[in-house]
Amino acid sequence: MTSPEPRPILLLAHGSPDPRHGEGVRRLATAVAERHPAPVRVAYLDHHGPTPEESAAELGPRGILVPVLLTRAHHARTDVPAIMERIRARPGLDGFAAAPPLGPDPLVGAGLAELLARAGATPDADTTVLVYVPGSSDRDAVAAVGAELAKRPPGTGWAAWRVAALDGGATLAQALAELPSSRAVAVSYMIADGVLRDRMVERCAEAGVPMIDGVLADTAALASLAISRGSG
Repeated sequence: MTSPEPRPILLLAHGSPDPRHGEGVRRLATAVAERHPAPVRVAYLDHHGPTPEESAAELGPRGILVPVLLTRAHHARTDVPAIMERIRARPGLDGFAAAPPLGPDPLVGAGLAELLARAGATPDADTTVLVYVPGSSDRDAVAAVGAELAKRPPGTGWAAWRVAALDGGATLAQALAELPSSRAVAVSYMIADGVLRDRMVERCAEAGVPMIDGVLADTAALASLAISRGSG
């Protein structure tokens, strides 16, 4: 009887230089490792080491690079393919592959719903959930988040789900001006804490919009999504 093929190592790779973001990704990696029967490591797409190439060389010969990214913007479209080309060019590492970014995906939405529930925010027909994304110069990447929420809202009972962006989409002020309800609550479309989430908190405070605590790295839904990406 042929024994099952061992599960590949997972490289959870992200690109933020903020140490708080790195801490969040490491917490996510710990949650993934509890359910994935193979090594799980964190690597950096840029700014810091270890790089995915270094980690792959240490842990190979077979693995999956899971981009811990929530949009298909520059990192996903440009950096990840270039990194994979360098990894697979190394002797013995041509068995490595790259998974799609984590978002947009219904499980990211489930993570947002998890954060709302954890904070005690119950669905209300007069309240719109503003999903606050960091944004990108790639407006299509931001629009894809809104399209995913419109297609598969993460939860029922709310007035609506809308997107506000720091960059590349409707600003918080613009989203509030078009609010389809009398109230709003914001939840950050962020893997982990960092400078961008700090800016979201500040702008919500200025606008008088409650911001839900917590980040997606600490949700069961995102761990499940990372495992799913790593399973091919």
